[in-house]
Amino acid sequence: MGKSIGRKEIKKYIGRSWESIMALVDAENCPVVKIDGRWELRHDLFDQWDRERAVKEIERRKACQ
Repeated sequence: MGKSIGRKEIKKYIGRSWESIMALVDAENCPVVKIDGRWELRHDLFDQWDRERAVKEIERRKACQ
């Protein structure tokens, strides 16, 4: 299981503003969750989500060619 981190660390790890992260959570099911009033992210789940998102984008671009 991956390490769970808080909001400040989430912004640093993802490299985006909190508003951008919340947009990803809402629109693309980014695996950032609020548990007992604390925002958390497991690195392993985020990394998997990010890889899958990249693969989908590559496939979408290939289909448009």
